[in-house]
Amino acid sequence: MSTEFKREERYIVVKLKHLREAQGGRFPDNKIDGLLNYLSATGVDPLEGAMVIEGDWPEYEPAWAMIEARVNGLKARDCALREELAQVCHERDLLAKAIGDAAQKAGITGEGVALTGPMLLMLADDLAEFCIARAVNAECEVTS
Repeated sequence: MSTEFKREERYIVVKLKHLREAQGGRFPDNKIDGLLNYLSATGVDPLEGAMVIEGDWPEYEPAWAMIEARVNGLKARDCALREELAQVCHERDLLAKAIGDAAQKAGITGEGVALTGPMLLMLADDLAEFCIARAVNAECEVTS
């Protein structure tokens, strides 16, 4: 995205507890109802289905980070990266199995034995020697 995420002040939230304790006395419930009625009459309806996280709560910054990620489309990118990672892991597993099978056929490992780094180097050396011998044999056949 080309625009940077910016936090906006979009709401005025008044905690009912604070409203009821306003100015050192008890703010009567009928006054709260009157305030809500006034707001409704002016076309300002209370927002329902919202959540407020106070700034001193540990969930405050993580909630902002989640909203920023969603706004910036990071969730979709994360899904794409996870799919790509799953594909790479699958290909790695196929390659590891093929190398393990080759090491077993070459007698470097036995069945069910994990291939270690030194064993992989032995396999690479065996493969190089095989390729060189094959190339030499092919060259000899051509010149004969």
